[in-house]
Amino acid sequence: MLDLSDAFDTIDHQILFNRLEYSFGVTGDALLWLQSYLMNRTQRVAIGSVQSDDIKLYVGVPQGSVLGLKLYCIFAKPAGEICRRHVMSYYSYADDTQIYQIIRPQGDWCDLSKRLEKCLFDIGDWMSANMLKLNEDKTELIIFAPKHQLKHFSDFRLTFDETVLSDVSSVKNLGMYFDKIIRMEHQASAITKLGYQLHSTKSIIY
Repeated sequence: MLDLSDAFDTIDHQILFNRLEYSFGVTGDALLWLQSYLMNRTQRVAIGSVQSDDIKLYVGVPQGSVLGLKLYCIFAKPAGEICRRHVMSYYSYADDTQIYQIIRPQGDWCDLSKRLEKCLFDIGDWMSANMLKLNEDKTELIIFAPKHQLKHFSDFRLTFDETVLSDVSSVKNLGMYFDKIIRMEHQASAITKLGYQLHSTKSIIY
């Protein structure tokens, strides 16, 4: 489970425009329209009635918009190409990316772990070159397996940029919790807790 820092806020406009033109063939009026959507944006900080001067933005795409999401996916397309180059499967939803592989107890974890580590290294290197930041400390490794086979994978870990990724017991992905044997108990507990909080809020409102 890859974790990025402020992914939407750090997309370099010029790199994005070059990728749109040379990788996706977006030219002419279509490219000018997209450029006009992002260029000449400014931001300021307001504390009470005091406001800072406007600062022109050369990075970032608007979150919460359909176009912003598509532009991020276009910008990050090379990350998927890196996964394919290392014969890794992957899934992405906006800036949430998972790299995955099927492993077996009798399989060669040493070979797979080396390929995973090299894939992570190349993705991290690409992100650094493209003004993105991959959080090694928040990137997670989890191995899903039947309960009786978990012992075969208990010592699995990866080294990622001097950070050791140990197999965690559960992860949160796209708002859902997954544990190692897919019992969904953590997810059910989270939904129950949320339902109780909503009920309590409703009671207070009424």
